[in-house]
Amino acid sequence: PQSVELPGRIITNPSSAHLIQSGQDGFVAATQDGFPYAGQTVRRGQLMARLTPSLTTLEKAEFDTRIQELTNEIDLKRKQMARLEEVVMVRYRASRIEQMRVEIEGLRRQLAILRDGVERPIELRAQTDGVVSHVKTAAGQFVHAGHTLFEIVDPASLWVSASAFE
Repeated sequence: PQSVELPGRIITNPSSAHLIQSGQDGFVAATQDGFPYAGQTVRRGQLMARLTPSLTTLEKAEFDTRIQELTNEIDLKRKQMARLEEVVMVRYRASRIEQMRVEIEGLRRQLAILRDGVERPIELRAQTDGVVSHVKTAAGQFVHAGHTLFEIVDPASLWVSASAFE
C-alpha cells in the first residue's frame, strides 16, 4: 500500500469546544473531588472548581457600609413597632404593625442576600460532557475576570488540519 506523510495537527471542533472562564477577579479553589486535570472526563453540570471573589478595600468598605445601614434600619423599625404596640388608641394600629413586620422581613432578606453574596464562592461548572483538554490555572491562583481556566472538548468531534501539496 502507498502512504503519504503530511504535516498536520489535531484541532478541536469550535462548535463542540467549551471554555470555563472566571466572571470576576478572585482566587481559584479545588472542590472536594480535587482539581481538574488534562484528560479527565467530565459530565455536564459537574463542579470543576470554585472562585472566591476578591474585593478591593473600597468594595469591602461599601459592602460593610450597606450591611450596617440595613442593620440600623431593622433596629429602628423594631423600636418603632414596639412603641406602636404599646399605644392602644392609635388609628389603624394593627395594619401599621403588620406593615412594619413586612418591611423588617424584607430588610432581613436583603441583609442575608448581601452577606451571602460577599462570602459565598462562585461555582464553576462544566457546560457540556467531554474531556478536559487544557488546564490554565492552579488551585489558589488569583485570576482576573475573563481568564480562561479550563477547556473542555468532545473527543468524538476532533478535526485534523493538514497541509497537502501537489
